[in-house]
Amino acid sequence: MSTKQPLYAVCLVAALSSSPTPLQANPSNIENPLFPDACEIEIDDSRKINCLFEKQGIPSILNAAEKAKEGGNLEIAFRLYEFASRKGSPAGSYNVGVFYETGEVVEKDLDTAMDYYGESAAAEFVPAFFNLGNLFCQADFEANKNDCIYWLMKAFQAGDLDGGYNLAIYLIENDTDWGWAEVLLNLAADQGHEPSVSLLEELK
Repeated sequence: MSTKQPLYAVCLVAALSSSPTPLQANPSNIENPLFPDACEIEIDDSRKINCLFEKQGIPSILNAAEKAKEGGNLEIAFRLYEFASRKGSPAGSYNVGVFYETGEVVEKDLDTAMDYYGESAAAEFVPAFFNLGNLFCQADFEANKNDCIYWLMKAFQAGDLDGGYNLAIYLIENDTDWGWAEVLLNLAADQGHEPSVSLLEELK
């Protein structure tokens, strides 16, 4: 493989050396665990969500969203995540982004997904680094190469080994820099990332 080292690759090594299954939404079937008894009254869902927030805060909203998602109530889950996002929750923004990226409940809109991922990433929510980087890479690698590399490397540095692996794949697929793709794969493989180990074997 080529050993040419572009400027961004040199920067990346310097940085490293320093330290979903679709479900059918059923919004009318809100299970009791989603809301405490004090909020189980004959009011609309928006007021129930506000009630839950006032009594138990954002963690309870996110917990209720997970329960709704597990129960197949994707519309309720989306509304809860959206509420959390409006209150400044990076996890809420991230999950709203996922809905827009996959097109579940809402119309698929990658630009909107990137906006929500961006909000989440700005608050240092690691999963958003990964998803944001992937969207930049998939949209147009050449046009978005710097953003693609930045966010996937940020995910990798934060401990998400898939970030380095995916970046290596994009570099190889776009015939950009095989040598530095191999560096990334070796770094991930050394930390026990099995897909990187397998791909290195294939590339030999």
